[in-house]
Amino acid sequence: MVGPAGGPRRPSWPPPRRQPRRRAAPPSASRSSSACRAAAGPPASTSCPPSSPPPRPRSRRCSTSSSAPTPSPANPGRHSRPSASCSTAASPSPPPPPTRSWPRSPAPDGPTSPRTPTASSCPPTPRFRAGDVEAAMAVVDSMVSQGIKPGILTYNAVLKGLCRNGRWDKAREVFRAMGECGVAPDVRSSNMLIGGFCRVKEADEAMKFYKEMRRRGVTPDIVSFSCLIGLFARRGKMDHAAAYLREMREFGLMPDGVIYTMVIGGYCRAGSMLEALRVRDEMVGRGCLPDVVTYNTLLNGLCKERRLSDAEELLTEMRERGVPPDLCTFTTLIHGYCREGNIEKALQLFETMLHERLTPDIVTYNTLIDGMCRQGDLGKANELWDDMHSREIFPNHITYSILIDSHCEKGQVDDAFGFLDEMINKGIVPNIMTYNSIIKGYCRSGNVLKGQQFLQKMRDAKVLPDLITYNTLIHGYVKEEKMHEAFNLLNMMENEKVQPDTVTYNMIINGFSVHGNMQEADWVYKKMGAKGIEPDRYTYMSMINGHVAAGNSKESFQLHDEMLQKGFAPDDKF
Repeated sequence: MVGPAGGPRRPSWPPPRRQPRRRAAPPSASRSSSACRAAAGPPASTSCPPSSPPPRPRSRRCSTSSSAPTPSPANPGRHSRPSASCSTAASPSPPPPPTRSWPRSPAPDGPTSPRTPTASSCPPTPRFRAGDVEAAMAVVDSMVSQGIKPGILTYNAVLKGLCRNGRWDKAREVFRAMGECGVAPDVRSSNMLIGGFCRVKEADEAMKFYKEMRRRGVTPDIVSFSCLIGLFARRGKMDHAAAYLREMREFGLMPDGVIYTMVIGGYCRAGSMLEALRVRDEMVGRGCLPDVVTYNTLLNGLCKERRLSDAEELLTEMRERGVPPDLCTFTTLIHGYCREGNIEKALQLFETMLHERLTPDIVTYNTLIDGMCRQGDLGKANELWDDMHSREIFPNHITYSILIDSHCEKGQVDDAFGFLDEMINKGIVPNIMTYNSIIKGYCRSGNVLKGQQFLQKMRDAKVLPDLITYNTLIHGYVKEEKMHEAFNLLNMMENEKVQPDTVTYNMIINGFSVHGNMQEADWVYKKMGAKGIEPDRYTYMSMINGHVAAGNSKESFQLHDEMLQKGFAPDDKF
């Protein structure tokens, strides 16, 4: 078969659909030129196979004649090629080049042609969507080895994939290689690294790339500032956050509601409610109305500072501005009133929430149950437990821990054990706080031995005792005047690499001192100093009172002088 110019005719790919028979108009010279480029195969900038690197282009020879129109093909039912002589060498392709380490510089830039294609619009994103960063980078490396120059979109796709996978060293390497390859990083390139380092709380690295972006003359956008302001606001460095907010305005960028809310949240966490409310006023003054997230952030800050009347006023302002409170709004206020011990007001808010057709979640119930337990009203807490189940809201480990701890505080260890068994049967794994509550319950009820036996159950459940566990048991033994057992627990702590604190030593020193065993008390006191644990006022007073009771006036005055030198004042009894 021959083409219209007499050369060998090659079918186009993909094969076109059949068209109805009609006379084709003579192609123009410009169309002839573009068709020749089509005959040479699709350029790499518009075709990137997602699963394999592009094939190595075979050598082609194209000559285009535009001096005269070409006659129509003999078969007008098929698409034909214009006047051109295109032939493909039939020699087999050479073997692929050896794999080169990524990144490497592509061939020097030149005029774009079928021989030196670019890939600025062809990022290998399907590879990154599949999480296969190495395969995607291999595709890009293959492009480079074939003289296809990766463009900014390709590099940005590589940076995006590396940042998502936390490969920061490789991302830095690719970022540097962009400049070496003649591809200037744009604002999106910098934002990927700035945002990535902000997510992992690497403030120095994020600022480094921001400064690099400014040095190269790239103008930061709202995403750049949002990442940096959010990072410093979360870390409580509000002077840095405020500085970037000012710089943002200098670039003519207006903060949006998200940025204002991040700044407000930062001031709330830092305890600067005056500044948080000032930013809220500035936000409203610039025509950016607060949403429910902004109001919830302010409510949380006010409740933490126990400014519940101001929180109620803010709730009224929300409604007046047409911002309906949500579940988080009510739960925040309920928690604030429970902390203040105002259970009645907390229950009123709970009823208001139900009236407004908001369904409470486990956090709401945990907050109320904890408030009831702190007030010692276990009956009301059990009612909330039943109400929670009736709404098909099931308890989590926090719910069980609250109830177990509260029943242990009341000395109702058997009831606490019932909750523990139910918790385990439901597949909820108790944590160290839950086990410590049970041990505390045993010690309070005068059954320290059972509490210590419970240590083995903890170990069987792969939960290791901590400082609170040992301090609870030591306090129980000292209270029962079993100093030998208390001292053995101190040695057990050290064997299990649990570091005693000042409270641990104070309990044992006081136990020996009260019973006149000053030789043992002195030994523990010296051991405390050898471990680098500083005595406090309570330590000195226990030792002084013990020596005074034993008639050791010399030791008493020595300890008294040492206490004064360290800035501790004796109590009135001394």
